Amino acid sequence: MDLMTALGCPCLEVMGMTHDGVIYLLELIDIAYGRARHDMTRQEMERTINLYMDVMSDIPDKLAAYALKQCIKTNKYPPRPAEILEKARIAVESRQDGGDELYIRESWEAIQGSRKFEELSDVG
Repeated sequence: MDLMTALGCPCLEVMGMTHDGVIYLLELIDIAYGRARHDMTRQEMERTINLYMDVMSDIPDKLAAYALKQCIKTNKYPPRPAEILEKARIAVESRQDGGDELYIRESWEAIQGSRKFEELSDVG
């Protein structure tokens, strides 16, 4: 059973990580952490791509990219696939539970001065 089904999110049941999706993740990691994968041989790169596709096969590219970006915001070092999967799980669970994403965004807008604190949405 994939992560989306296990968490009761059939709306997110789509194809898992694609070859292009993994390459995008690896490029983001390189950009964010200054690691150059151009030192890898073609064979090493293909093994890395295949590993990511295998272990992240139950989440779609967009969710994986979102989760990676969440890791980049908080991790000083490149995340392992398990960390990306954990961020994806948290994102799906938060969305499933109604989450407080809207409240966080509105709060940030209030902090920045583009919204009044009195106008914030009620939370759960």
